[in-house]
Amino acid sequence: MGTAKKRKVAKIKRQPVKRKPVKSARAAAEDFAGLLEELEAARGELARIATDENHWRRDLDARISAQSAAEERLRGELEAVRVDLRTALAELEIARANEKRAEQRFITATRELAEAREGERRAEHASDAAQEELHQLRNQVQSLMLRIKEPLS
Repeated sequence: MGTAKKRKVAKIKRQPVKRKPVKSARAAAEDFAGLLEELEAARGELARIATDENHWRRDLDARISAQSAAEERLRGELEAVRVDLRTALAELEIARANEKRAEQRFITATRELAEAREGERRAEHASDAAQEELHQLRNQVQSLMLRIKEPLS
C-alpha cells in the first residue's frame, strides 16, 4: 500500500510557481503607506470598540450589581414578611387559646349563675315558707295569749 501511494504521487506533474512581477519602490511605498493608513484606521476602530465594550461592560456590571442589591433587598423583605407571618400565626394561636379559655370561663360563670339563681329561688321559697310558718306561729302565740288572758278575766 505504501508503494502505491508513492507511485501516484510521483505521477502528478508539478506546475511551475508563478512569480508576481516586482513592483517599483514608489508603488511599494504607496502600498505600504496605504497599509499603514488602514492599520491606523483599524487601530482606531479597535480603540472605539474597546471603549464601547468597556462602557457596556461597566453598564452590565452596574445592572448586575443593582439586580443583586434588589434581590438581596427583596430576600430581606421576604424574610421579614415570613417573620411577621410566623408572629401573626403565633398571636392567632394565643388569641384562639384565650378565646377558648374565655369561653370556658363564660360557660362556668353561666352555670354558676344558674346555680346561684336556683339557690336564690330555693332560698326565697324557704324564706317564704319560713315567713308563712312565722306568721302561723305568731297567730298561734296570739291565740294562746288570748286564751291565757280570758280565763284570768
